[in-house]
Amino acid sequence: MGLIFLTGMTGSGKTVVGEKLAAKLGIAFIDLDAKVARTTGRKIPQIFAEEGESAFREQEALALRRVAKTPEGVVALGAGALERQASFELVHAHGALVYLRASVDLLVERLHVLNDRPLLAGADTAEDLKARLREMLARRERHYLTAQIVIDIDDQTSVESTVDRICQILKPSS
Repeated sequence: MGLIFLTGMTGSGKTVVGEKLAAKLGIAFIDLDAKVARTTGRKIPQIFAEEGESAFREQEALALRRVAKTPEGVVALGAGALERQASFELVHAHGALVYLRASVDLLVERLHVLNDRPLLAGADTAEDLKARLREMLARRERHYLTAQIVIDIDDQTSVESTVDRICQILKPSS
């Protein structure tokens, strides 16, 4: 099967979809943010607070290089991982990329309750959050759209339907 990388904005469901997809395919699930946290012994917000986004992205790139050596698995990328050119190229060289595309309105709905994401800090109102997400999406979506598979999350009725859709595309019927 190889590696399947999930990309998309914060709140698009990369981790929950990735866990269920990996289970359905019988392969390992790797959350890149969790891998960085384990390797550094610090939570992601702590890395951002102490060293900034650049240091976090370097740790993320190191973790991704290690993960790329894995023969197969489902990998949930950080929302900004593809902005680093070396990471972008590594993902495209080592597996299939799936973009979980969610509307800004859906992201706001999901994130307004639990907003512990460092890059969204200070976005205290729904409008602030919406503006920040739009700005981030405008910068990132060109990378996301290079995915071999694009799944519109707003159109899916459940995590299971998203997983089933990805599986259908990955293994088209003969």
